[in-house]
Amino acid sequence: GLEGIVAKDKSSTYQPGKRSRHWLKVKHSRTANLVVGGYTFGGGARKELFGSLLLGAYDHGKLHFVGSVGGGFSKPDLEFTYAAITQLHTPDSPFVGAPDVEKFLFWCQPVLAVQVNYGEFTELRHLRFPVFSALRPDVNAADCTFDSILGEG
Repeated sequence: GLEGIVAKDKSSTYQPGKRSRHWLKVKHSRTANLVVGGYTFGGGARKELFGSLLLGAYDHGKLHFVGSVGGGFSKPDLEFTYAAITQLHTPDSPFVGAPDVEKFLFWCQPVLAVQVNYGEFTELRHLRFPVFSALRPDVNAADCTFDSILGEG
């Protein structure tokens, strides 16, 4: 349940406020398959595509928002994902209680699964430090449940 560990050269000294090549933080990473329920419109370097994917997991048949992911995409990942999600627009949020997102967004039919790496789930069941890993066309979106993520199913 720890965030990670710190490895250090045993002969090195602690230097307050400074990073040293002699101390290395190694974060524990987890992986989950999640459902795309929408996306924020682009901005910055990718203004013509999307900014981040809005992700969810099912609990008792209802899709709950768990966070968004905007990092980790290669250029081909971005283009392929954008082509897929633009075909899935829907007027209503697929999430139980629409997430409070400050950016312009589009809702999607919750049929596309993606794999993300993340640091942890908070007590409120939101992702911390999510990074896109892969599209998962082989995963049924309905199988992306909290139980499967948390190892309970």
